[in-house]
Amino acid sequence: MEKSAARRLAIILLISFTAFLLSTYTVHDVYQERTIKIYDEVRHTMEEIRHKKIDVPVKVVDMEWVLERWGSSTVSEEEAKKEEMFYKSLLIVPSNFSFKRKVDSEVAGFMAFYWKDAVYVVRENFDPYSNSGKEALAHELEHAIQDRYFTIKAGDTHDGEKAYSALIEGSAVIAGWLYVNKSIEKELSKIENETECKFEINRGFDDSLHLLYFFPYKFGTLYAGKMYLETGDLDNGYLNPPKSTKEILEGKKSFIKVVGNWDVEGYDLIRNDTLGEFFTYIFLSTHLSDCEALESAKGWNGDNFKLFRLNNSFVFFWKICFETEKDADEFQNSITQLLNTVGVKKGDYWETGLKGTINEIIKFKRNGREILIEGMGKI
Repeated sequence: MEKSAARRLAIILLISFTAFLLSTYTVHDVYQERTIKIYDEVRHTMEEIRHKKIDVPVKVVDMEWVLERWGSSTVSEEEAKKEEMFYKSLLIVPSNFSFKRKVDSEVAGFMAFYWKDAVYVVRENFDPYSNSGKEALAHELEHAIQDRYFTIKAGDTHDGEKAYSALIEGSAVIAGWLYVNKSIEKELSKIENETECKFEINRGFDDSLHLLYFFPYKFGTLYAGKMYLETGDLDNGYLNPPKSTKEILEGKKSFIKVVGNWDVEGYDLIRNDTLGEFFTYIFLSTHLSDCEALESAKGWNGDNFKLFRLNNSFVFFWKICFETEKDADEFQNSITQLLNTVGVKKGDYWETGLKGTINEIIKFKRNGREILIEGMGKI
């Protein structure tokens, strides 16, 4: 190639590359400017709606940035193993379930979030030209209000944490609706209809963890929305936060603190928890009809779950207390049906492994209004 021709080609490539960089920068710059513009509009309106100053910035990040902080690469093999052992032992995920894949699928759905005194939007998922984008910003600004104006203590059990998250996320959903001027009554009615047990919202393994993850956004919204309609204010819920999923689902505040004195020689205790009414429903509805599971879980009045581990082996004990003998009868019938569905009865225990569950030995015994479930196996 002649020198002049080579020089012309180099100039053309340089111009093309420069144009690409400029166009890329312009697209990103326009996106950033639009995001900041609508964020300021939403923030000012939310300050008027909530009568509170919300002086927090907005930052634009990409999904790579998000995954680096909350994706599966941040989960240790040990932590993943413990989580998989917990969910598999209770038969709500299949034997080939991967906790890390689940983490990435959840994080990939991030649109916007509040973290460390700032609202973040994820470039790949957030549309600054849409009403849903504005609603999402109002949602996150309510989280800023919760953080800056209230001291709301998170629960120290699975059940307590879900109740806390239900208040936090449910109230933020209501704030988003208020910003876009949606009818609270109509939106709540939609969720009530969507979550009716007759629609089988838990159809098995594919839905169980999804429902646990979205409990705050569905049932928490019903809880916060009804409270808002009664009081006309979101602040009241923050002053007297719920302590259990039973309170979210039924409005009942009291339940029994259950303590189990179990130990397994040579095994490490890796979980000592209260799982709650909603988790009990998920446990049953993964393999039974939603309506039966919901009815059997309603009598929940406290529980204690302990999981012991030795390498890949586990032993668990789960004692659940019920409000009445009839409630205990209903749960006993349901868990018998569940175990007959996923396992084979051999004497006083069942060997699971059917319907995609892990191989495990499970039994239960009844003592009045208490039922103790015991399981042992490997993952």
